[in-house]
Amino acid sequence: MSKKIEKNNSVLISRRQAIGTIAGFSANLIAMRTFALSDSRANGYIATPVSFENINTHKKAELSLITRFGTINVHSRHTLSHILQSDTTVERPILLHPKLLLMLQRIGDRFLGHTLEILSAHRYEGQGELSNHSVGRAVDMRVAGISLEDLFEFARTLPSCGIGYYPESNFIHLDVRDQFDMWIDYHHKGPNCAIVQPTEETNSNAPRRELEFYSVPGDTTLNIEIVSTHGIVNNVNRIALSRLAAYRVKDTRIALFHPRLMLMLQDVADHFPGRRFEVISGYRIGKTSHSSPHNYGRAMDFRISGIENKVLYDFARTLPLCGTGYYPNSVFVHLDVRDKKTTWVDYSGVGE
Repeated sequence: MSKKIEKNNSVLISRRQAIGTIAGFSANLIAMRTFALSDSRANGYIATPVSFENINTHKKAELSLITRFGTINVHSRHTLSHILQSDTTVERPILLHPKLLLMLQRIGDRFLGHTLEILSAHRYEGQGELSNHSVGRAVDMRVAGISLEDLFEFARTLPSCGIGYYPESNFIHLDVRDQFDMWIDYHHKGPNCAIVQPTEETNSNAPRRELEFYSVPGDTTLNIEIVSTHGIVNNVNRIALSRLAAYRVKDTRIALFHPRLMLMLQDVADHFPGRRFEVISGYRIGKTSHSSPHNYGRAMDFRISGIENKVLYDFARTLPLCGTGYYPNSVFVHLDVRDKKTTWVDYSGVGE
């Protein structure tokens, strides 16, 4: 009798183990096939259809990427992956990553009624086989009727992703990764962006001229190239210019100019060719405001010889992701590096 009970117990335990194993396997399978939203969004959330267009093939679709249960819509995932593929001869394209779809849905929710224009999604061998594009984890995109800067500002709020801002090519790059990363590239002009290139032609092969920088307080002149024709900041000359602009700082250790500030100065030089930069202030140790961008090498106060400060200000305020200040009663324009474009006019006089 005891042996029979032991046998029955053994059978019962095996069944429980089997049920647990099957349940665990099912849960993992569901997790692999879907990407759940957070509880707050999944509870009662109904995804709004998002309009997509592949601007290379002009294929369009209006899709809800998320189901009412907060999971990825499998049919929409297949449809969008097929529409956005670069090689139309392939019948079964690489599927876009579920998390990428979630981010696209959030962008569609934010810019409701505007079409998400996709320049590039999955790319096959020979078109970036080592990139996130090659495994369906990235898109290059813009939103019709929305400024690239506004799109970039919103995309930066998305968690665990890579965000690249390409103003010259008029798109942002969005990809799936474990940790948030962000970059800005002012000089990228890739083949996938040919139809959105600026209409104004430029000669990118023309040699860079040395720029003249004159320190007004230090009465010192420096003639240097700050950015190469390939858009690379010259680090040696970056150090030299940072020291020139920090004339009033006696400490030998100073904060070097931010590389993006160097690129913006080059943009100013290209717009006003042959003109001298007259530098009023660069790095300085703030006495009243520790948050000043001057304290971190992210700002310069300057003027351009022969150019009215109002004209300089009007151009500088067209640069993306910067702070630009105009001081009508003073002698300079302020330019700094920041995450969101900001402009201001200050009527205080010199020293006020």
